[in-house]
Amino acid sequence: MLLAGRGVTRDDARAARWLALAAEQGFALAQYDLGLMYTKGQGVERDMSLASAWIRRAADQGLAVAQAKLGRMYEIGRGVERDEVAACAWYGASAANGHAPAEDERARIAGTLDSAQIARAGEIRHEIRGDR
Repeated sequence: MLLAGRGVTRDDARAARWLALAAEQGFALAQYDLGLMYTKGQGVERDMSLASAWIRRAADQGLAVAQAKLGRMYEIGRGVERDEVAACAWYGASAANGHAPAEDERARIAGTLDSAQIARAGEIRHEIRGDR
């Protein structure tokens, strides 16, 4: 509510503090939202390393939107080292968890990879704990 200003005055810094409390307790959506706040410097100091770490924690729990975001981060090298194989794997995990747009991203990236890279992406995807 603080982040959206619904029923209260919008306060990004307070929202970040509350999200951090929930994120530290393992709430995946809070981890994802906090990660997004770090990507933007919204209510917190911009920190792409922390952003990717929080988004990764949410992705590891199977939050499909976080998995897609992490795939994008790997694809462009934002907060993590650029790795198109990992991007393909995370997009694939996201698609497997019901995030339909991620399948298009996975297919697009896979079209640029050779067969060994595609095989490695499949191996990584099966290692992802949040892949259902």
